[in-house]
Parts: sequence; C-alpha cells; structure tokens
Amino acid sequence: MRLKALAIAGAAAGALALTASPASANPIPTVNWKPVNTTPDWSCSAYQPHSANSGVKFKTCHVLNRFGDGQTVLVVQNSTAAKVYISGTIRSNYGSNVDCEYSAMGAGGTAGCYAPTVRDVSPPMISDVRLFLH
Repeated sequence: MRLKALAIAGAAAGALALTASPASANPIPTVNWKPVNTTPDWSCSAYQPHSANSGVKFKTCHVLNRFGDGQTVLVVQNSTAAKVYISGTIRSNYGSNVDCEYSAMGAGGTAGCYAPTVRDVSPPMISDVRLFLH
C-alpha cells in the first residue's frame, strides 16, 4: 500500500524555518483522534482536500485562550461514503508537537488530533501539519 501525504502550513504568513536543536529527553507523544468542538478561542484555516482523496479534507486550528495557553489541532473530515485510514503529525514553533495515531475514520466522520497545550505562547503560532492516508 502506498502512503501518501499532503502537508499544509498552519499559518497564513511565511514559511517555518527549520533549525537543528538538541535532542530532547521527552519524546513526541502519540495521541488518539477525538471529537471536535470549536470555541471562539479557535482560529482555523479553510478545509483543504487531501491530494490522494479529495473527499477527505483537513484543516489546521490554533487554539489560544485568554491566559496565553495554546495548542494546535489537526481537524479531518471524511465526506466520502467509505471508511478511510488516517494518521498525522503536528509540529509547531512553540513546542505543541504530537503524532496522531493510525486510525479508521468512518464515512461522514469528523475528528481532531490535539497537540499538547503549552503555557505562555507568544504569537505568531506556526504549525506544520501533515495528514497521511493509508
């Protein structure tokens, strides 16, 4: 089976410059997909169709509350009539990083992969989000 991926930048302006950093004692966590309930704290891009299946759409959401706590959420919508298998990654410029568990997503489903909440986030919030279809 071929693995196909499409990546979008989570911020409208500029590209994220990648730099080398020392190895961390904390590995990047892997999390399961959860239901999505947005609030006014959420700022999301428009849904983008996946290059391998245009019926599977995804978007990047940045959540920043009034206390300065922030996180990135990868939101996926399966508008096809068939089950699809997904996984993903989120990497941000403020340490809200996560791998999204390999999972089946039912026809018509919507789910989110929530990166960890980070305290005292200073905008701009920039995330590299990747959705993989298997």
